[in-house]
Amino acid sequence: MWNARRVEKERKGEKISHRVSLHPDDFASGRDVVRDDFLNRRTRNEDILTAAGTLRSELNKQGCVSVAFPPAFNPRLGSQQGLFLLNGAEELTFIDSLERMMEGDHEWCRAFDIPVALLPDIETHLFQMNIHELSLFPDMNGLAGLVNQKIRLHWT
Repeated sequence: MWNARRVEKERKGEKISHRVSLHPDDFASGRDVVRDDFLNRRTRNEDILTAAGTLRSELNKQGCVSVAFPPAFNPRLGSQQGLFLLNGAEELTFIDSLERMMEGDHEWCRAFDIPVALLPDIETHLFQMNIHELSLFPDMNGLAGLVNQKIRLHWT
């Protein structure tokens, strides 16, 4: 019956609507989304790295910075929640490439000069927010760094 209605609508040139399924198996999982994003970025980065001719000159002219995934993950990368960036404009420095992508808007990035005397106070505040050696490096080195950091912050 549904197929006959679809054929009739096609014959008349009417818009064919599709039924929406709310079954959980019909939705992309979080894993599917991450996998697709990873594959799309990998393809884009391969295109950037192998660009030649007009594409290469456009990348150099407009700037090109892209997210890049490392070939392997480890606990440190997950804990630090970092991001790797790839500069695809061979003739530009990383900062120049970013500036061109941001169309010369210098407000997107700011540099701060922090006096050395403030570093212990900043480290103490970060420690209170649970940002410390172990939270950044979840291994034995991070644990040793945490112990050292506690001694330095609390007994000096």
